[in-house]
Amino acid sequence: MAKPDSIKQARMEVSRNAANGGTLEILNGANQVLVAWPLDTPSGTVVGPVWTLGGFPKTAAALVAATGPAPPTSARIRSAVPADVETALTVGLAGSGAAVILSSMTWGVGQQIRCEASPTLTHAA
Repeated sequence: MAKPDSIKQARMEVSRNAANGGTLEILNGANQVLVAWPLDTPSGTVVGPVWTLGGFPKTAAALVAATGPAPPTSARIRSAVPADVETALTVGLAGSGAAVILSSMTWGVGQQIRCEASPTLTHAA
C-alpha cells in the first residue's frame, strides 16, 4: 500500500535536514570519493515526496582521477557529521536519466567537475 504524500514529505524533510552542510560525493566502484560538492543549508527544497538539492549547478576540483579502470559509478549524500543520508544514486551525463548529471565521466586530479543540475530524489512508493 502506497504511503500518503504527507508522510513521504515528512521523511524527505528529515533527509534534507540531515544533509544540511554536508556533501554530494561521486564514488568509483571501490567507494573512493572522486569529487565532492558542499551542500547548502538548507540543502534544498521538499515538495510532497520530492527533494531537490539547492544551489546547483556547482563546480569542484576532482580529488581522484576518474579513468577507464576507475570510473564514477554512484553518488551519495552525506551529512556534516559525516554519515550517509542517501546512497547508491546514479550518475551520468545529460540525457542519461541519472539522478546526478556530471559535466564529464572521465577526468584527472584537480580538474574542475561540474554537477550540471540540481539532483532530485523522489520517495519510493
